Amino acid sequence: MSLVESHLEKRLQEWALWYTRQEDVGIGYPHRSIEGRLQDDYIFFPAKGGGYQGIPYSSIAAEIEKLVVELSDYQALLADVLRADYTQTGTQGNKAKNLGISLAQFKFCAKLAKAWLCGHYSAILANTAKFNGIQR
Repeated sequence: MSLVESHLEKRLQEWALWYTRQEDVGIGYPHRSIEGRLQDDYIFFPAKGGGYQGIPYSSIAAEIEKLVVELSDYQALLADVLRADYTQTGTQGNKAKNLGISLAQFKFCAKLAKAWLCGHYSAILANTAKFNGIQR
C-alpha cells in the first residue's frame, strides 16, 4: 500500500465514523441530540463581540464527503459501494446483496472508488504542495 493509499485509508475511516454519527436510527431520530452533535462535532471558541463561534471538528471528514459527493455525480454506484463498505455493518456479501449487485462487482467497485479517490486526493496534495512552495 502506497503512502497516499494508507493516508487515504485513515481519512476514510474518520469519514466513516463521522458519516455514521450523522445518520438517524431509522425512525426519524438521530443517534444524538443537537446539543450532543454540537459538543462532539464542533470546536467552540470565543467570538468577537461576545458569545461563541463553532467550527466543524472534522475537516478531514468533510473533505472526504465532498469527494464522495463528487464521485456520486460521476458514478453513483461507486459512491454507494464506498458508503456501504465503510458505513454499514455486515459482510461485503450482504452489502452487495442490499445494493443488488454481486460480491465480485461490489469488490471491484470498492477498489475502483478508492482508486478514483486516491487520484483526486493525490491531485489535491500536489496542488497544496505547489501552493505552499514545496518542491519535489
